[in-house]
Amino acid sequence: MEYTLVEDSSPQDLEKEVNDLISEGWLPQGGIAISNSSDVDFTYCQAMIRNNKESIG
Repeated sequence: MEYTLVEDSSPQDLEKEVNDLISEGWLPQGGIAISNSSDVDFTYCQAMIRNNKESIG
């Protein structure tokens, strides 16, 4: 199993990145998280998972 976290300052850009990863076999894990604790207005995050080919079967 692989895990990655996608982050962006724009919900539209996050959506594009998530959709790109979905087309590569990744799946969203849970909902998005939104933070405003940095210098940018907001940071949008989405956890993604993917099964390794070795771990299937």
